[in-house]
Formats: sequence, C-alpha cells, structure tokens
Amino acid sequence: MVVLGSTLLYLSGWSRRGDLKLGGINWFNSSSWFVGYYLILMIIAALFLNKWLASDGMNHRRYIEFLLVLFAFTQFVFSRDALDSVCGRLSTIVLGVFLFSFGGYIRIYNPFAKVRTYALILGIVFANLLVCLTFYNLTITKINDYSDGLFIQPVTSWPIYSIICIVLAVLLFEIFRRITLPHSFFINFLASGTFFVYLLHDNDFFYSIWKTRDWITPLYNRPMIFCLKLMKWTLATFMVCFIAYCMFLLLCKVCKRLKILFIKS
Repeated sequence: MVVLGSTLLYLSGWSRRGDLKLGGINWFNSSSWFVGYYLILMIIAALFLNKWLASDGMNHRRYIEFLLVLFAFTQFVFSRDALDSVCGRLSTIVLGVFLFSFGGYIRIYNPFAKVRTYALILGIVFANLLVCLTFYNLTITKINDYSDGLFIQPVTSWPIYSIICIVLAVLLFEIFRRITLPHSFFINFLASGTFFVYLLHDNDFFYSIWKTRDWITPLYNRPMIFCLKLMKWTLATFMVCFIAYCMFLLLCKVCKRLKILFIKS
C-alpha cells in the first residue's frame, strides 16, 4: 500500500512533489519497532514468565520484590546502560517484562481497589504539572545561560522508561479498567483498525507529507489555529489509513473467493 500509494500520489501532481519520499518494498516493517518488541514479550511470557509468576513460590511479598528489582534496573542509569551494553535495547525488553508482570500483579492483587477514581485523575494532573514545570525550568535555565548567537528552545524527550511515562500508563490503565462499556459493533470495528493505522502511517512517506506544511509559524503566531490544524491532519491521517484497512479486508475476502484460481483443491 505504501509503495503503490506513494507512486500514485506523486503521479497525481502533488504540489511540492520533490518533498515526498516515495516508498519502496524494502521499507517493509522497517519503522514499527514495537511489533518485534511485542513479539519478544509474548515469547518470553510463553516460555517461562507466566509459569514463574503463577508458581507457588511467588507469594505477594516476592512478587513485589520482583517488580521493584525490574523497576530499579530500568530507572538507574548505570544498570540501564549495563543492560544495553550486554544487548542493544535490552533495557527496553526488561521494561516490557516489568509492565507485563505489573499488569498481572494488578489483576491478581488489585492494589488500587481502595483508591478513588478521582484520586487517579488527580495523579494524572499532577504528573502533567511536573512535565510543565520541567519544560519551564529547562527553558529558564537555557535563557539564563544564553549569551550570544542563535537561541534554541530546548525540547525535552520522554523515553519509554521515564518515570512519568510509567506513572501515566499505570494510572490510565487502572481508570479504563474500571469503565464498563456496552458492546458496540461500530466501536469494536473502529478499534480493530487502529493497529493497521499505526503500521501504515509509521514511515517516511507519511512523514514527508506532513512536512510539506509549515507547522512552526502557526504554532508561534496563533497556537489555537495550530491546534485545529493539527487535529484536522491527525483525523485525516486516521481516516485515510482506516479506509485503507477496509480496502484490505475487502481484498482479503476477494482473494478468499478466488482462491480456487490459484490453489489446488
């Protein structure tokens, strides 16, 4: 889809076509690192992790100790660097094992049972306040250190092992775990296409389309217009990919009907 789509868009006379990065079949699964990440975690769980967590020796105290050890390995710089020196991105895998195990701990022991929902929401608000204060402090420090030349606004990155990312993920998981939603065919069908959307747009072709627009000027001059433009482009990207998902399902049905032409009975 990326190969054919990029070629057709180029031939259709897209403005500033020189900025587009046309896709090649060699791009297959070159950007979506999380797919292989999930695969590794599922294999680890199937081989030994599930049995270890459900063993008789894994009581409540040992479960907590196990989680704390994994969490410490991902948070301390030295231990995290040591893991990555043994194998590239090993710390990411250890973090995945921690989150997988922590999900099991929540399911078995329900540690947030007595915590009110509004307290979880306040925790999310507080975490985001810390993010805002972090941006403010870094900007003030950069301004104070500025002497001459071009001033560059610092932008903080939040890696997946960041304490903020983990706290927000756990709190959101617990909030949505408490929500009971009625069955909806439309919602389920829409949700079934999100993984496809994720896979389809995570490549240089879609990124180059976004880069054909000026995002910095409206962000600086009119932030509200920037937000509206960002929402419109996000919705358009989702809809294009979701339509492609529907076409993919239709193609699968057509191939299934015509399989007798290609496969011996």
